[in-house]
Parts: sequence; structure tokens; C-alpha cells
Amino acid sequence: QATARLAASEALPVAVHIAESHAETDLVARGEGVFAQALRRRGIDTPARARSPVELLARTGILERQPLLIHAVRIDASDIRLIADAGAAIAHCPTANARLGHGVAPVLQLLESGATVGLGTDSVASNNRLDLLEEGRTAQLMQRAAACSHDALDAAALLRMATLDGARALGIEDECGSLEPGKSADLAAVSLARVHAQPAHDINAALVLAARGSDIVLTVVRGRVLYRSCSGDAHAAGDENGPTGTLSSAKPGHTTIDVDAVRDRMERIAERVAAARAGS
Repeated sequence: QATARLAASEALPVAVHIAESHAETDLVARGEGVFAQALRRRGIDTPARARSPVELLARTGILERQPLLIHAVRIDASDIRLIADAGAAIAHCPTANARLGHGVAPVLQLLESGATVGLGTDSVASNNRLDLLEEGRTAQLMQRAAACSHDALDAAALLRMATLDGARALGIEDECGSLEPGKSADLAAVSLARVHAQPAHDINAALVLAARGSDIVLTVVRGRVLYRSCSGDAHAAGDENGPTGTLSSAKPGHTTIDVDAVRDRMERIAERVAAARAGS
């Protein structure tokens, strides 16, 4: 309730990881389960609070703030109606949901209700690759398996979830999410030249079912080049003169990523984490 009041008074957006697991539902609906046990060991009472985690958000005023609901796996028809009626949005994280064994979110039913569903990756704690293209493929395969349907959640819908609907879920669709006059030049160029992406008769399907993060040859945020591949397909990168020689050869004033420096930093952090674990 305090979060809802603060968000209302300061006009702040709200995001919450919700309805992710059976354990969460057990805590909210019955005051039992592994979460409840852990809380009681710390002297915290765990009374039943609501029929479901989503209903708890409605009771506390969070849902009326039109929050971004991350996961929304363990939800039923009543929850879906609450979400749609409130105008809340969903961040669908299929890889994390599967890796943690939490289940398959009812994305098809959410879309049918009119709710906005964007594609997410959760975090490195539950998703090693954070590859949005792979996330789209995983989302499609899981939804089709759950629905026993070969054409559920088509590639065009998934690309919208990764772009415009993702922006809508964040409340920034007037700024980005699609290439339109007046919006920021936020884009990624993907090469479909490699063998695993050929033949690319259907571009949408090729992007969702065949492409991967390593096929991205150019990223631009607000008109600034952040990454340009030194070995990617020249046409896909928008460079008619061929691939750039090095990452540092982007036009003056543009920011590029020093991949070697990032890799070195990651290795140093990994060494510190390993040392800390060994000493604990």
C-alpha cells in the first residue's frame, strides 16, 4: 500500500515480479509453503492475504497503478481479467520461467484479454544468455507446446512483443519501439547471411526461429551507434562499403563497445566472486 501511495504521489512507474511460482501462491493464499516457512523462521507472521498474488496487488492498490508484472505464470482467468481491466502489462520471461521450473505463462489468454505483453529475459540469475531473439523462439515453442497448436503465437506477434509491445509495457511507446517520425532511432540490424539462417523466405520467421544474438551486426540507441560488427554482413549493417575494420572505426561522436575490455572486466569479476565463495 505504501508503494502504491508513493507511486501515485510521485507519478512513478511500478514493476513487480509476481505470480511466478506455486510457492508464492501458497504464501499469499494460504500462508504456507517454503516462503512462509522461511519468513516464520525470521519471526514474521504469514497470514493468508488474498486469493492470489494478482488479487493481492489489486487489494493493495498496486494494480491500479498499471504496473509492469514480471512473469505472471501462476495466474487464472480471474487474474487475467483483473490485469486486463487495470491496464497492467506483462513482461514474459519464458527461459527464466522454464529454467526455474515455474511453468508456462498463459500468454495466449493474456493477449486475447487485450493485455499488453512484452518479451523479457528476467536476469542473469535465471537466464545465462539474455538473448532476446532466443527468448522469442523459446516463447513460441513453449506456447505452441502448451496449446498443442502449430500456429499459435506467430513470428510477427513475437517481434511486436520484442519491440513495440515491449515499449508499451514500459510506457515509452511514444519514444521508441518502432521506426516512426518523431521517435528515437533505436534499432538493431540482424544479418541473415549465415548458414543457420538460410533460406530466409519469411523474414519474421527467420528472425524468430533461426537468428540469434551473435547475428546482430549493428545497434543504435537514440541515433548513436553503440555496436558495429567488424565481421558481420555489410548489407545488414547498412554499410554499402563493406564491414568496418574494427569496432573503434565507427563515425566520430558515436560510442562503441570495447569488447575486449568488457570481457576482461567480466573475468575479473568472476574471479572475485569465485574467491568470495571459496572463503565463505
